[in-house]
Amino acid sequence: MEMSIIFLDIDGVLCLGREIDKKYLQNLKAIVDVTSARIVLSSSWRFFPKSRAKVESSFAEVGIDSLLAWTGSRGKSRVDEIYYWMKDFDNKTIQEEIIIKKWIAIDDMDLLTLDKKRMQDHFVLFYICAWNHRRNSERSDSITEGTRIVLDTRKRLKISSITLYSVVYK
Repeated sequence: MEMSIIFLDIDGVLCLGREIDKKYLQNLKAIVDVTSARIVLSSSWRFFPKSRAKVESSFAEVGIDSLLAWTGSRGKSRVDEIYYWMKDFDNKTIQEEIIIKKWIAIDDMDLLTLDKKRMQDHFVLFYICAWNHRRNSERSDSITEGTRIVLDTRKRLKISSITLYSVVYK
């Protein structure tokens, strides 16, 4: 089975404090519903069982049941952690073989500055207020109305029938 993966940060993407905002979860759900992507937490919330439980219960409240796993802590950066997870992904506990076909990372940390070569076509730089209005116009061209993801029309990553855009420096 082929699968699309979203590596998801929480702080700055779904919340600005300790509470995950339902309106941002609804937007994430719309993306998951359209793409059938599975979510892998790359957020620091993955380190704490209570935080992971909060993410899982918040997802359940809005009908997101696509949380697959979380990245480990190997490597020097979040980019390394994502790549180690993909390299080490072990689907022995799943009944059928899974092939990661497409993936993106949604994060408010600029992962392109950490490793532009590996993240170039897979990264969506995201600011929480981008769900609501345009911000940082030097980095984004516009905001999609349907998915509310920061856009840069010069670089696209297609996942299923939805197009997500990655940020590219001018």
